[in-house]
Amino acid sequence: MRYLATGLGVLVGLTVVPVTVARLVGGGLPPPLPQLAAFAPWAAPAWLVTTLLLLLGRPRWFAAIAALVLVLHVVWLVPPRSAWRVPEAEDSVPVNVLTANVEFGQADAASVARLVREHAVDVLVVAELTPPFLDSLTARGIGGVLPYSDVHPRPGAGGTGIWSRWPLRPAGLIGDVSFRMPQAIVDVPGGPPVTVTAVHTIPPRSRTARAWERDLNAVARAAGSLAGPRILAGDFNASRDHRPFRRILDTGLVDSGDVARPSPWAGFTWPADARVVPPAVRIDHVLVDPESFAVRAVTVLAVPGTDHRAVLASAALRVGG
Repeated sequence: MRYLATGLGVLVGLTVVPVTVARLVGGGLPPPLPQLAAFAPWAAPAWLVTTLLLLLGRPRWFAAIAALVLVLHVVWLVPPRSAWRVPEAEDSVPVNVLTANVEFGQADAASVARLVREHAVDVLVVAELTPPFLDSLTARGIGGVLPYSDVHPRPGAGGTGIWSRWPLRPAGLIGDVSFRMPQAIVDVPGGPPVTVTAVHTIPPRSRTARAWERDLNAVARAAGSLAGPRILAGDFNASRDHRPFRRILDTGLVDSGDVARPSPWAGFTWPADARVVPPAVRIDHVLVDPESFAVRAVTVLAVPGTDHRAVLASAALRVGG
């Protein structure tokens, strides 16, 4: 029995060692390190199982090593201290942000429009916005709910758009990136202007990994150059388990999914179209400036026709923030 437990424990541990190593070195280049690092949250329960099995087996120092790795993964799972220091908003304006990757414009536009209405969305960010999807969304009355927009539809995956309940002013595109990433200044009634950045980085495949890192670095530079309240929303194709994504957070932003109260976990967002396997990684985010926003809740929502779940963040913009 002890030998069986030891063998099973070693087998489980060896299975997730590549994920641990990828996360340990920062989840950067070369592939498949970015892909492996994205699954780091799943390695924690695997290392727990490994530790328990090795405790039943021999020698026990195997279990001690596994326990140390488990602790490391738990530390990685815990949101950074900056996320827990976000103060509550007393005098504030509610702002609901929804971001959705519509997968080459194949998602059901009626469902997106319905989510906007049902959740009283104030700012909508759409990645992989195509001309036909834009036409479908317009035909379903999105302009009646969110009358202001800065949209850049493109065939395939390159288009992106921002819609707002309140007046907005286009502020240009982030340069040196793979896809369109517009920025717009939204004039929130009763609050300060908010800069909204629609983010969509290229996925880190073998031929696009360097472009993926370049995209994330460009987003970090753009975020660091902004003053005042900021929202970055979209498909980052990355998480806190990737060092390039953490560089974006280091500009003074927090992931709304890390600061929502009382639960700081918003759930996984990709892949959402598999029939058997549920979403396993969290690559879609709403990032906010914690000096200006207090996040109330974050939810992931199903959208038919796309391989991503949408992310809804309900925040409070501090007046004078």
